[in-house]
Amino acid sequence: MTKEYYAILQKQISSIEIMNIHRPPHLEYLRGIHENGELIIAGRYKNGSGGLIVVYTLNYDRALEIAKNDPYIINNVREFDILEYGVFDPQSIP
Repeated sequence: MTKEYYAILQKQISSIEIMNIHRPPHLEYLRGIHENGELIIAGRYKNGSGGLIVVYTLNYDRALEIAKNDPYIINNVREFDILEYGVFDPQSIP
């Protein structure tokens, strides 16, 4: 089965103080996704407006499961949107 890339765009909807309370479990959650081989990259926007998680999963439903189970989402720290992400392949240029 072919895997696909998905961008999970998270928007901050709580205070920084609330976010900091839930940051350790969020980072632990990301570690688990990384250990499963699904996490490509993750980080927060430097302007404090949210963060981005890119995963490589079997399908949209798995990406949605990853997004919904993030402690930031469960605890209403952030909301999210998911976009299928196409990776640029330099070999595709004629």
